[in-house]
Amino acid sequence: FPWENIRRLADIGVLGMALFAATDGTLALFVKQFIDGTFYQKNSQVLWLIPVGAPILFQGRDLRLDLRRAPETTIVTDLVNVTVCHPTPDDQQEIAACVGRWLCAEALAFAEPRVAASAERLRAATPTVRLSNARSEWGSCNRKGEIRFSWRLIQLPPELAQYVVAHE
Repeated sequence: FPWENIRRLADIGVLGMALFAATDGTLALFVKQFIDGTFYQKNSQVLWLIPVGAPILFQGRDLRLDLRRAPETTIVTDLVNVTVCHPTPDDQQEIAACVGRWLCAEALAFAEPRVAASAERLRAATPTVRLSNARSEWGSCNRKGEIRFSWRLIQLPPELAQYVVAHE
């Protein structure tokens, strides 16, 4: 099943959460279910296709997806792989959700301490950091003192992501 078809299905809203090949060939994740709490649209056919070896963009590097059966769920990275150890590695729906949650957690873990350090240097209160599913902007701030970053921030090289955090 060609990647272009998955992207087309996602664009018309058939998929609530899907993996698709971005135009630059990297694998991006729709993490809508993580952001708004929905997992799939009712009465929608959900197609899950997460091939082993699929590239996942993480901190500016294309890492290869590796799945392994394990009693506990863990995700680790090395210079080449994102290894997902999971009790049911054949359940592509669960693996997609697991990787989506992990990418969001990694984005928050990257941004929160850097926001706190920047606020301390400015002698300002540390703002609340939240994630968004924004595609057209890396971050934004509002009058309530919140800073929102796209979860995709974790896909940038760390130096560039640091610039985005400092800018907001």
